[in-house]
Amino acid sequence: MGRLFHTRAAGRRFHVALRGPEWGRTVATLRSPTTPPPIVPIQTDRLCLVEATAPLLLAEMEGPGALARLLGARVGDEWPPPLYDADAVEWALDQVRLDARCEEWGMRYMRMEHSDEGGREVVGVAGYKGPPDADGRVEIGYSVVPTYHRRGLASEAVAALVAHAAQSPEVTCVVAHTLRHLAPSMGVLRKSGFERDETFDDDGVVRFVRVVR
Repeated sequence: MGRLFHTRAAGRRFHVALRGPEWGRTVATLRSPTTPPPIVPIQTDRLCLVEATAPLLLAEMEGPGALARLLGARVGDEWPPPLYDADAVEWALDQVRLDARCEEWGMRYMRMEHSDEGGREVVGVAGYKGPPDADGRVEIGYSVVPTYHRRGLASEAVAALVAHAAQSPEVTCVVAHTLRHLAPSMGVLRKSGFERDETFDDDGVVRFVRVVR
């Protein structure tokens, strides 16, 4: 497992913990909203990473049924995935409302196109913390529902997020944080070409970096 989005105020995280000086709700107020080009899902062999737009996030707040209808996919009984909670959904919604770029550089739903149940199924979330910062860094993370652990889906999503970020001339490196004791999470990152930043250790949280240019 890895950990992803975490709000400092709530002290909560979900897979591949995203941390940094800009973290929290206040960061979005520092960005000037822009009108981005149309965003399309990120496709992999087994997954479609669908951008978490405001309508999708509002549907998720309403319940799994509403989210399933908008995504055109089954949302199983294990939803939400580990450590992905209501605070994370609310934070993501705030981000996309305050900065339209966060539809591309924000959370995405992991929709498996051919699931165990047949047809499409939402099996997790994966995405970015926000647009590239002034130094060209973006942060990523993910969370997968337990039934689909150890199937390479996290690695597939991470590889796709890195490849997508590398297409932007703004991005110089991709960063992820995880907990020191989560060996599977570190394995996912190493498999995807990340190297541990040995200079960083924050209360058991470790940083991995992949340079893309």
